Amino acid sequence: DLGGPGRLPYGTAQEAPEAVTFEASTDALVLELQKLCNEDRWKDALARVEEIAKDKKLKAAEKAGAKKVPKEMEKAAKAELARLEKALQQNLKDENLPRPGHVKRVRAICEAWPAETWVAKKGYLELLARFEGDFAPVRREREREAAMREARSLESQADKRAEAKAAYEALAKRKAEDNGSSIWPQAAEYRLMWWQDLE
Repeated sequence: DLGGPGRLPYGTAQEAPEAVTFEASTDALVLELQKLCNEDRWKDALARVEEIAKDKKLKAAEKAGAKKVPKEMEKAAKAELARLEKALQQNLKDENLPRPGHVKRVRAICEAWPAETWVAKKGYLELLARFEGDFAPVRREREREAAMREARSLESQADKRAEAKAAYEALAKRKAEDNGSSIWPQAAEYRLMWWQDLE
């Protein structure tokens, strides 16, 4: 939205969710539930299981596959939390930005099973909170985003275009920060390319 017209080349930085491993199935309802989980809509998947169970238009045999999915989901969720906790702890140790998909998935799983001991007593939300506080890479990311939005605001004012260009150039120079994981310097760089073509 902030970069320019059309599909933005830096949009690939917004990764697709990593696939969760489930048992292979050809059952349409099971596949629907698995798709929700892979989109990190775990809570919606559990709600959909309930809807399927109450659906009087479906026969018991048609519901059989979906009825088994919550156990499969729970098993997959536990494995994902263990895997992602290691990655997030490594991010803290290395002072790197966490992958947005990792944070999103941990939060989604915790929201789906908030009262379960394998969630409530493991400190996953406390781990995520460490990234939201004064964690240096996250603080820098907030600064970069604010700089992009400020430059965009300046650009919309006819008498501030020179300031906007200088702000974009300064932000684009921060591309290597945090192992190049921020989209904002890339957005600024692309904005300058598009803007210069327009001129």
